[in-house]
Amino acid sequence: MKAIVCHQFGDFHDLKIEDIEPPALQPLSVRIAVEYASVTFATSLWIAGKYQHKPSLPFVPGTEITGTVMETGAGVTTCKAGDRVLAVLGWGGFAEQAVVPAHTVYRLPDDLPLDQGLH
Repeated sequence: MKAIVCHQFGDFHDLKIEDIEPPALQPLSVRIAVEYASVTFATSLWIAGKYQHKPSLPFVPGTEITGTVMETGAGVTTCKAGDRVLAVLGWGGFAEQAVVPAHTVYRLPDDLPLDQGLH
């Protein structure tokens, strides 16, 4: 899958799009086909290495996404494949797919365009 990958802390301009393996689905997690991802100040701090929590390098930035549930891990009862959702995650949103804990996934109304779910 395609993802924006941060190999060293620095500037947004240093990031590159790469082909990487999709993240593994875990129990109590949800795989989402990402349609939209927000760019936030916190994301810029993570990329610069200036946030109080630093991910291990390399990592895929992106903290808020909207998209469609592809599959759910064991024990997930709050959403199902095909649901349109918003998810909040530490990082991993700047990719074609993201795997997130189910408790950070929120269903979106059918009449709300996915690009409006992050506003």
